[in-house]
Amino acid sequence: MGCETHRPADQADPAAQVLRWAREQHLAPGVFQELRLPAALRDASVTGAVDVGRTPDGRTCVLLKTHVGFKGNFVGTLRIDGPLRPGELVDEASRPYVSLAGLAPFEELYVQARTSDRAFDVYFDLN
Repeated sequence: MGCETHRPADQADPAAQVLRWAREQHLAPGVFQELRLPAALRDASVTGAVDVGRTPDGRTCVLLKTHVGFKGNFVGTLRIDGPLRPGELVDEASRPYVSLAGLAPFEELYVQARTSDRAFDVYFDLN
């Protein structure tokens, strides 16, 4: 039998690694900030930065942009360390979006795919 090695589950998921790092930044509840990623995580975002927010109830969320286009439109990944609360996933005319009130970068993120109750592929389109 060969030796097996086990990696932490988030080692293969850069967004999960960024979320773990973001929690260590200790943002106050109700605050959001764009933070430069450390060198080891910088490739997780095309900008080398991450939008980090802390909801009033203490959940940490990160938005990693994987493509930025015209007029600031973008595609990205949203990770939250707790499930969305009622009303935070809005289904407007079959175009669902995440809205975390009071955290500007997280108020209108349209959902392309939902991979769990804490992980979403999102986009923003100014039109």
